[in-house]
Amino acid sequence: MSADDPRDGDFRGMADDDENDSYTDDSDEERDFLKVKKKDKHKKDRGYKAFELSEEDDERSPAKSKKSKGLFRRGLAKTKEKEKEKESKTRKKEKDDGKAEKKEKEKVSKADKKEKDTKIEKKEKAEKKEKLRKKSAHQTVEVTDEIPVKGKAVFSVPLSVAVERSKYYDGIELPAIVRDCIDHIETNALHIEGVYRLSAVKSQVQQLRHQYDKGQPINLGDYEVHAVAGLLKQYLRELPEPVLTVQLLPKFEEAAVLPDDNAKIDAFKKLLLELPVCNYTLLSWIFVHMSHVIDKEHENKMSLQNVAIVLSPTMHLNHKVLLVLFKYNKVFFKDVIIKRAVKPLRWQSSRTSLELPPDVNVTLEDELLRQEAILAKLHQDMNMGIGDQETEEKLWEVQRIVTTLKRKIRQSKKQQTAEAAKDKIEEADEKVKEAKVTESKVKEAKVTESKITEPKVTGSKAKETRVKETKVNEP
Repeated sequence: MSADDPRDGDFRGMADDDENDSYTDDSDEERDFLKVKKKDKHKKDRGYKAFELSEEDDERSPAKSKKSKGLFRRGLAKTKEKEKEKESKTRKKEKDDGKAEKKEKEKVSKADKKEKDTKIEKKEKAEKKEKLRKKSAHQTVEVTDEIPVKGKAVFSVPLSVAVERSKYYDGIELPAIVRDCIDHIETNALHIEGVYRLSAVKSQVQQLRHQYDKGQPINLGDYEVHAVAGLLKQYLRELPEPVLTVQLLPKFEEAAVLPDDNAKIDAFKKLLLELPVCNYTLLSWIFVHMSHVIDKEHENKMSLQNVAIVLSPTMHLNHKVLLVLFKYNKVFFKDVIIKRAVKPLRWQSSRTSLELPPDVNVTLEDELLRQEAILAKLHQDMNMGIGDQETEEKLWEVQRIVTTLKRKIRQSKKQQTAEAAKDKIEEADEKVKEAKVTESKVKEAKVTESKITEPKVTGSKAKETRVKETKVNEP
């Protein structure tokens, strides 16, 4: 056997152990026990030494080292893989448990949110019902949606388009926003200081703008006066074309510089007649309204200079043109009268009747014409594809108002005819009574006349006449 053989190492270990150990003074049983123990020790030592020798042999023989290392590494890799699998399984379980807990918590939170939302919705519905109950049946709302709705926007569109989309049906070619703002300021805010000069809250102005662009019903009384004035200024400022039009504006500027006042007035009159109807109407209403504002200068501090400072940038007009229009305002717009807009009726869902407002002098026939015009416009929008669900709802609402108005007009006509017939009968009865009275009076007069003209008879002649009268009267 060679010195490199690993088996030599085993024998050497056993020899060393035999030399070192001594078994003197021991009994046979103890010797047997120790022999067994030594065999176990030899096996252990042999195993460790064999492992150490195998590592040395591996260094010498690469083929053997590859096999031994490969087997050892495979065993370690398998154990590591098993440990990793166990760890991954435990982690997955923990994750699954965590996810389950989160899901349960989310379910509980969702249920709580749903309960809260339902409670809030119930409260809001109850509040709305109470508000509807408190509202009167005679309330009028404007029939005219933060993104402008297609076919409804009135800002940043030509004036003629805005008039067509939102005008009131009383023959005045103005957008509803202009008339609403002017009406509100004329009735409530001419005395307020700096009504057009002081700046408004931007959020309120933007909110009003979005409502007009969406065609929603608006109550300007819920907003500050300066917000209403700011809304009108913003509308005029955002018109894509000046009110005096691009073609005629240079001519107005030339006429404003003329030295002779009469020539200046004549030139302005001719140019005003060349304006479109809606442009002339807007210009005249704005200047008549601003003249009313200037008349209250001692209260609102809005002088001609302050009004010109406001109007020049908003209406894109030169100061000289503005001064001419203000100076000869009563000459250019003498026949212009600011009429309060009569808003079309809306059907009140809380009531079954439809009544005209008592504070406005409007007949049923006028309201019917207005509602029929609105109905025609809604049908046109639906046919053009502009309408949406809201316009369809409005269409049915207006149709219902038209039918009720027609029914009321028929009933009123029947009542009028019945009252007229009663009046005629009463007149005939009065005439008959008067005729009877006159006849009785005539008879009485004749009797009195006959008594006066007849001669007086005395004595035997009187007796004879009496006897004759009695005989005549007897049958």
